[in-house]
Amino acid sequence: MKKLKKGFVQAIISVVSGIVLTYAITTMVNKAILPDYSLIIFTFLSLIANIVAIKKMGRWGLFYTVGWLVGTLLFKRMLSIPDFILNIIFPVLILVIRTTVKVRQFAR
Repeated sequence: MKKLKKGFVQAIISVVSGIVLTYAITTMVNKAILPDYSLIIFTFLSLIANIVAIKKMGRWGLFYTVGWLVGTLLFKRMLSIPDFILNIIFPVLILVIRTTVKVRQFAR
């Protein structure tokens, strides 16, 4: 159960930090503290971080992944559509693929 809690906490930290950073950068761009292209750079870096997370998801354990899903689902209304796809759909697909592989191995 420690891994479930760890995945849950990590998901909450990821979503909340993303929301805070997005708000901070958007505010600074709107107040002309940062140039407009800062949003493009931030979006690009956020995409890279999500891709790295997806690559690591294949190595996550079952409980960690379930914890991640539960933690992310708590904030689903705050996620953009791409973030929702990356943080909810991909982990679910990975769980389905893993389960299918395990069932096929067990059936042999």
